[in-house]
Amino acid sequence: MSANDHGVATRVFLRVSPELEPYLVVVGGTPAAPFDGAPSAWQVTLTAAGMVAVVNSVVVAACAGLVLAAGVHSLAIPVAVGAVVGAGAFSLHERHHRRARDTHSPGSVERAAILSLPPQPAGAA
Repeated sequence: MSANDHGVATRVFLRVSPELEPYLVVVGGTPAAPFDGAPSAWQVTLTAAGMVAVVNSVVVAACAGLVLAAGVHSLAIPVAVGAVVGAGAFSLHERHHRRARDTHSPGSVERAAILSLPPQPAGAA
């Protein structure tokens, strides 16, 4: 359904029930061009899901390093393996995050009418 179709649908609602006019905003004109700039990996980590992915990846890396530290006398090997495992875990988290984000498009959001409440008097609560 295009933005023009949404405007037509809203006008039909207003013809059927004109008392809805204060609550509906007709969306007119052409739809805005879609934003094609995907966020960078750093911007993805700043979301709530990205922060959880970072914490989970650090925990996985620490666990991998601790498992290796029990049998190895050098600290460099568990730290290096933990860093590689943590980076791999974060890469998987980020890939899942991007796939989940990309399943929804802004065009799929229903924009037939926007509910707007009338202004309230200053003394009303």
